[in-house]
Amino acid sequence: MKSSFRFRGVQLDLARQVETLEFIKQFTDIIAANGYNVLFLYLEGRVRTESFPYPTDNECYTLEQMCEIIEYASSKGIDVVPGISLLGHGELFLKHEELAELAELRDGRNGRFWANHKHVFCPSQKATCEFFEKYLKEICAIFPSEYIHIGLDEVWDIGYCEKCKEQAVDFMGEQSLFLNHLLHCHKILTSFGKRVMMWDDMFEYYRDILEKVPRDVIMVNWQYYNDVQHYRGHFTNLKTEHILAEYDRLGFEYIIAPSDYSSANVRTFTEYSENFKPLGALITTWEKETCFLYKSMPTIAYAGRLWSDETGKPEDELFTDAMENLFRLRDEKIIAILRFNTERTLDNEIPVSLSALLTTKYHGFDYGGFEALNLLRLNLENILKTVKNKLGKIIIQDIIDACYYNIFKYRLHKFTQDLFDPMGNTEKAELEINKIYQDVKTFGKTRVQKWNDYRPGIKPCHIAKLHEKYLELIKSLPEQAKNNGIMRVRFCLPDGFSAEHCKISLKYSGSWHDISIGCYKGLNSEDVLFTKTFLIPSSVVPEVFRMEACGYGGQGLTFVEIFTNTGSYVPSVLISATGRVTDPEYVLDNDCKWCFIGEKDTLKAFKNRKVAEEIHSVEYSF
Repeated sequence: MKSSFRFRGVQLDLARQVETLEFIKQFTDIIAANGYNVLFLYLEGRVRTESFPYPTDNECYTLEQMCEIIEYASSKGIDVVPGISLLGHGELFLKHEELAELAELRDGRNGRFWANHKHVFCPSQKATCEFFEKYLKEICAIFPSEYIHIGLDEVWDIGYCEKCKEQAVDFMGEQSLFLNHLLHCHKILTSFGKRVMMWDDMFEYYRDILEKVPRDVIMVNWQYYNDVQHYRGHFTNLKTEHILAEYDRLGFEYIIAPSDYSSANVRTFTEYSENFKPLGALITTWEKETCFLYKSMPTIAYAGRLWSDETGKPEDELFTDAMENLFRLRDEKIIAILRFNTERTLDNEIPVSLSALLTTKYHGFDYGGFEALNLLRLNLENILKTVKNKLGKIIIQDIIDACYYNIFKYRLHKFTQDLFDPMGNTEKAELEINKIYQDVKTFGKTRVQKWNDYRPGIKPCHIAKLHEKYLELIKSLPEQAKNNGIMRVRFCLPDGFSAEHCKISLKYSGSWHDISIGCYKGLNSEDVLFTKTFLIPSSVVPEVFRMEACGYGGQGLTFVEIFTNTGSYVPSVLISATGRVTDPEYVLDNDCKWCFIGEKDTLKAFKNRKVAEEIHSVEYSF
C-alpha cells in the first residue's frame, strides 16, 4: 500500500490534559521511529505569554517549555505545529475573568443549543482582534514551523450577541461573520510568514463562502467512522458528498484526519483519499484527561508506517513492522491479537452517568461484545508475560486496563437494567452491583498510581475524581431503584448526530410535572432504536404524557410505559399533536413503528433559527 504523504502528523491534545515534558519527548521518539514528520500540539490556550499571563503553573506551558519541546523534536526530524483556538473551543482563554468579556455569550444569553457556556469568542469586538494579534505574535515567534492551525471547528454560537446580531441578520450574514473573522486571522498570520490550517467542518453549513477563502488555507478534514467510503457530514443529516474532490477543483490543499479510535478508520480513510490529491494526513487524539495515550500507540505507530511507505509494501506487513518496533516481537498470533484490538474502539475512561446506565439498545445486551472484551483481556495478559521492553509492557498494560474499564461498564449496565426492571432479578442484581463496586474501587487505586507514575507532579488527578464519582453513583443505585417508579420511553433516531431539545412531562394528581429535559440519544450514534428509563415518584398514578421538542433533526417516539407502586400503565388515547408531528397514533402500539416529532432537516433548522425554535408536541392519556 503506497501512500507516502508529504505531511505526516500526530496530534497531541494538550488542551484537555497537560502532559510532562518527559512524556512529550518520549512520544516524539515513538513517532519519529514510525515515519512521522509533524507533531501537532493541540493547545487551544494552553501556553502562557506576556499578553496571556493568567493561567497558573499547573495548567499551562511557558514559552521556554515550548521551546524545549520544539528543539527536541527538531533534533529528531519532527516539525512542531501549534494549534490555537481562534473562535470556538476558547474555554481555556475565556474562563479567565480578564478575558470573559470577549465571549460571544458574555451577557448570559443562551446560544444555539440552549446553554450559555463561554466557549466561543465574539468576532465583532475590536478587543478580540487585538488580543489575538498580540498572542499570535508571541506564539509565532517561538514556533519555526511554516504552519499554524487556528481551529474554527464547531463554532455553534456566533451571531448571538448584540454586536454580532447586527451582522448576522440572516444566515448569509452569519456566514459572512465567520468568513470575515477567518480572513482577519489569515491576514495576521500571513504577515508573520505563517500558513493557516483549519478544521473544515463549518463549511458543511457555510458552503456559500467556501470559494471566498484564500487558497493557501489548508483544510483539515476529519472523519472518524471505521469504514470511510465517502465524506459524511457531522451535523447535516449525515449528508454524503465528496468534499475532497471539491477541494481539488477549487485548488485547496488539504489533509485527511482520522483518529486513534481504530486502525480501520485510519486505513479506510487513507484508501478513500487515494482517489484525490491530499497534502498529507494527521491522526487526531482527543481528551485523555481521565486516561492515558499509551493504549493508542499501536494505532498511531501503524498510521505512521502506512503514510510514510514508499515501497508499496502490503499494509498488514506495515502493521507488523509497527508492532515489532513497539514490542520487539514478530509472533503471528500476537500480531493478530493486537490487530483485533486496534480495529475496534475501546471507550476512554469517562464519567458514567445514571442516564447512560438507564439507556438500552432495543435488541438488548451485547453479550458477544462483552465476551470479546474478556477474550482480548486474557490474551493480552498472556502477551504481557512475553514482552520484555519497558515501553511495550506499559502499552499492553494500558490496553488491559482499558479492557477492564469497559468490562466493568458492561457489567454495571447489565445489572443496573436488571435492578430497575420490575420483572428483573433485583436481589441478584444488587449483589452483582456490590461486587462491581469493590472491583472498581480496587481498579481505581491502580489507575491513580499510574497517574502518579506517568504524570508525576501534574494536578489535579482527574482519574481520582473520575473514580470517586463512579463509586458514588454505583453505591446509590440500589436505593434509587427501591425508592422510585420508572417511566420507559422508547425512541427512534435515524441520525445519531441530530440534536433535538426535548421536554418530557407527566400530569398526575391533577398537575403537570417536568420529568426530564434533554437531548435523547442512544449509547452510540449507530443506536437507531433505544430505550431510556426515567425515574418518577413511586406513588404516581399517571394521567397524561407530554413530549415537547424543538431544535435540530427531530426525535422519533415509539412507545411509553410506566411502572409504579400503583400499577403499570401504557398510552391509550392520543389527545393532541401540534406542530410538525407525523404518525402520532403509532405510539399507542408496543412495537417498532415511530411517531416523528420536529423538523427532520437539521440543516434547514441550522440555517433558520425560527425553525429551530418552533415547539412541536404530543400528548397521550394512560
